[in-house]
Amino acid sequence: MCSSDLQLPEAISAYKTFVQTRRLDPGIAYAQYRVCRALFMQISDTIMLPPQEERDQGPTTEAYGELRRFKKEHPSTRWDEEIDFMLLDVTGRLARHELYVARFYLKQDNFEAAAARARYALRTYENSGLEPEALVLLGETYLKMKKERDLRQEELKGLS
Repeated sequence: MCSSDLQLPEAISAYKTFVQTRRLDPGIAYAQYRVCRALFMQISDTIMLPPQEERDQGPTTEAYGELRRFKKEHPSTRWDEEIDFMLLDVTGRLARHELYVARFYLKQDNFEAAAARARYALRTYENSGLEPEALVLLGETYLKMKKERDLRQEELKGLS
């Protein structure tokens, strides 16, 4: 972690305070952009950490919320390209995490939970780029759910 990484929380706090206390200031969009950028920079990828989908998604979720709010409040700015890139990245990370958890549940034969996580990823993280993967996983889960029901019916027939 470099020294600038240690300053990110302070920068985020200062910019958020500015945004909250000076709602009519002409620099509000820039301050919100800086919050988004700093939150995005806190999401680190290094070989020393487990893969992103295995880690706490709190920082990523916070960045996602701020980026979406920025897009809603400022639909056209000079930072659009960078904001769009960051939003696509964090959306993909969050969707990937949901699919990771769905696969875990599928391996545990918890089909309802697996299906719920895949549906949540599809519904919540539109345009993540992972929709085909989520649909395949959901289809696989539904197939296994049907198979389990058929096996239970066969067991019940065998008991009668």
